[in-house]
Amino acid sequence: KKPGATNRSYLEMLENIFTPMFEATLYPEKHPKVAECLKHIVGIDSVDDEGEPEESTGGLRPHEWTKPKNPSYWWQLYYLWANLEVLN
Repeated sequence: KKPGATNRSYLEMLENIFTPMFEATLYPEKHPKVAECLKHIVGIDSVDDEGEPEESTGGLRPHEWTKPKNPSYWWQLYYLWANLEVLN
């Protein structure tokens, strides 16, 4: 662990990505620039290092994943998909 580093959860990363999008969708008048930007986004791209072995998530929820190593790619994609599904 690096000095000064914090144990952030995967949930915090999801919130950093999706909270602004949900806020702009629900209250476009409060976030007009983000709301306008969202009208032009038609897809997202996600990349994984396929050469790295994946660590099992062991059924952990996003708020429980605080390891410095990334969770398995399929697990990350599930939570990205779930949030995009609700957002759309």
